[in-house]
Amino acid sequence: MIEVHSLKIDYGSPGTAVRAVDGVDFSLAQGRSLALIGPSGCGKTTILFAIAGLLPPTEGEITISGTPVTGPRRDVALILQNAGLLPWKTVWQNANLSLLLSGDYPKQDAGAVLDELGLSEVRNRYPAELSEGMKRRVGIARALSTAPS
Repeated sequence: MIEVHSLKIDYGSPGTAVRAVDGVDFSLAQGRSLALIGPSGCGKTTILFAIAGLLPPTEGEITISGTPVTGPRRDVALILQNAGLLPWKTVWQNANLSLLLSGDYPKQDAGAVLDELGLSEVRNRYPAELSEGMKRRVGIARALSTAPS
């Protein structure tokens, strides 16, 4: 369960800060989906960064399974609009990047996820050689390879 209570997030220094998120509340049960919909710049990505522990709230609280989010969490994966692939890395290397950074590679790898997403045949290609849809699937593979809860 993800719970967000009275979430407020400011960007900038005190006195000149801009409020990006103001008083957001919601609960999301495990296995359920939630869409954050709004115009560009309204704080949707900021909320996702806070849930992932990449951005601390100015006020309010975020908990996952009852545990407060106080920093980056290994059980949370973030997939953004831009796939964020490293152009000098192959599909295989990009998909395994999160595992490599967490120290879990080579104990586990993204091979099964690449298979499931239909990317096995392009595992040695670079992002410039992929369609936009394939690039997005590589970003999804990178997130799912860490087995987030």
